[in-house]
Amino acid sequence: LYHWVQHLRGLGADVQVATPRWHNRWPRQIVCDGVLVQRIDYPPTHSLRLGRYSRQLGNWLAKVAGEFDAVYCDAIELEAAAVLNTPQLARVPLILRYSATLAGSLANGPTSIPSKTLALCRRAKMVLAADVRSQQQLLAAGLPRQLVVRMPQVHGRCYDRRPEARLRARQVLSEINHDLFA
Repeated sequence: LYHWVQHLRGLGADVQVATPRWHNRWPRQIVCDGVLVQRIDYPPTHSLRLGRYSRQLGNWLAKVAGEFDAVYCDAIELEAAAVLNTPQLARVPLILRYSATLAGSLANGPTSIPSKTLALCRRAKMVLAADVRSQQQLLAAGLPRQLVVRMPQVHGRCYDRRPEARLRARQVLSEINHDLFA
């Protein structure tokens, strides 16, 4: 997700990320490499919390719906359903990413895609297939060809992993965090 967000920023998009707030001491908002990250309370750690998380996400989406030109969900899960069920986002296009491996489907047939996932895909404006197999599964499941687009391959930054660079990184981290011994 990080590399995809940076790629979109490089294309000129103003990107915000919403994610669960996994610990109550974490701040509700942070900025990571120029991207605003909103943390939504009550993460879905247990099936009993799914409803509360969906409501919180829906409430947050309803408040900020006017800020978005499009909404992208990195996986077809609870968040995609929350976006589609928020009336204030009815005119905002939803873009979903589908990955056969993330969806847990190892078979190549259309029956391997869960019916709830297919229903969400049909309601989206675009479905980005993570790879060739994912695209073939979606098309074999009956999704229109114009709805399914293969996701461009985004390559992340290249990091210098030489011993000298690692030593320098440790020194910098130790200087920043006096309690860190690296």
